[in-house]
Amino acid sequence: MQRTKLNKPAQRKPVTVQAVAAKQNLEIGVSANGNLQFKKEPLQHLYEIVVSTLFGKDTYYQTSDQLVKNMIVEVDQAVKMGALDFVANLAIHARTEMNIRTMPVVLVVQFANSLRKHGKVYPQMRQLVCDVIQRADQINDLYAYALTVFGDKRKVPTAIKRGVADAFNKFGEYHFGKYNRDTSLKFKDVLRIVHPTAKSIDQGQIFDRIMKDQLETPYTWEVELSTNGQKPVAERLTKDQLWTNLINSGKVGYMAQLRNLRNIVEAKVDSAVSTKVAQFIADPVQVAKSKQLPFDFVEAYRIVKPLDTKLATAISKAIDVSCTNIPKLGNNIWIIIDYSGSMGNDTALPITNATLLAAGLIKSSDLVDNLAVTLFGSDAKTLNGVDTNNSVMSIQQELLRHRTGSIAGSTNFRAALSQRSKLGFKPDTIIVLTDGEINDFPYREMHEFSNQHNIVKLAINLNSTPTTPMIQSDGWYSLAGWSSAMFKWIPAIRNKDSVTDTLSGPYKSIR
Repeated sequence: MQRTKLNKPAQRKPVTVQAVAAKQNLEIGVSANGNLQFKKEPLQHLYEIVVSTLFGKDTYYQTSDQLVKNMIVEVDQAVKMGALDFVANLAIHARTEMNIRTMPVVLVVQFANSLRKHGKVYPQMRQLVCDVIQRADQINDLYAYALTVFGDKRKVPTAIKRGVADAFNKFGEYHFGKYNRDTSLKFKDVLRIVHPTAKSIDQGQIFDRIMKDQLETPYTWEVELSTNGQKPVAERLTKDQLWTNLINSGKVGYMAQLRNLRNIVEAKVDSAVSTKVAQFIADPVQVAKSKQLPFDFVEAYRIVKPLDTKLATAISKAIDVSCTNIPKLGNNIWIIIDYSGSMGNDTALPITNATLLAAGLIKSSDLVDNLAVTLFGSDAKTLNGVDTNNSVMSIQQELLRHRTGSIAGSTNFRAALSQRSKLGFKPDTIIVLTDGEINDFPYREMHEFSNQHNIVKLAINLNSTPTTPMIQSDGWYSLAGWSSAMFKWIPAIRNKDSVTDTLSGPYKSIR
């Protein structure tokens, strides 16, 4: 009896990066883990570096110095492209909305340097310099960095000098007194160089006191601790008395209280004082005004949780409050989190940011129809039905408990995408939280979503990598940053406008 020969279905060949790049006229680069990926457009890469780099903090693959060098390269590209308003808008977005302190200052000075290098002028530079200075000590920070870049005060661009001079009129005596530190470049040094014109008689008198070292010493916790320590032992206040006085004064700000919670607990202040601190930390108005980055809360929570339940609960409530402004992202949401080793373990590294952002998204999605979370490393697993009634911190800890075994290690994005059949719904929003260092190139699986034009696909890059497997021509929109403020771009993305498109409009001063 003759056997019937069965025809095996032809196996589809994997799509290569080179093939896609050739078809779509894209540049190819090598990722930090040695794989071929697509090079990011200069403006996109610049945006990601500025809003997600902590100055002086290394990442898994790149040092802080290398990230700054990458930023300088991309600023140069932006200037050559004529994207001057983009750079200015990015600096202010990073400083005022993403609450990044140092990188926007570095960006503005390097922007001025690149303009000079290419013989270009940006008419709004003076305005931009003044706008990016949001705290009195940034006057010294920006000018000190300008001296480092340009080498000499005579070589610092006039627009920077005038912008710094304008910034002197933004602050009162308290702020100058608070930040009047014994550093190599002091307020009076900069004042002598830039010669600001006082906006009023009172402001002129403040400038005069700066020059004569006669600023009134402000009431701050640092000053009170220092003064108390210099007194004879018999005259010193106890830690309990000192912190009770400081808290009851109402003059210790949010960041100072958050960062001194251990000291407050160890001072053994009475219950009424610790309750006052807890209420202040959890107050929605104070949380909104504080401009703290999420990992500041996480670090405070980690320190305080074993010491004081009441204060730990207050921090947890503050984090919940900080997530209330996340806009609705969709009705059927699929969150995918990279659990690979390169995401790190530290408080201020991508894994903490990814799980905290994911927990915030979950917490704010109690009214959506469906939500699933896929975690992937060497393999992948999907969580359905995460309880949105839990706190953000509880949800984050639940997510992190699954980072073990094969749900860690390498970056098998194909394994994550294969979980689609286990969702039980068709997603209208896909959010991928990753450092962008993917070991495989599952283009076919990613491309399957490209034909469904109603899906919003967000790639949140947590490591400022110069390459990506996810490209806008296939419907992937990139976001970056350390806080949920990044989600302000969702309405624009729904209109098919990228972050770089939106930031490229005319610069408007925030003064």
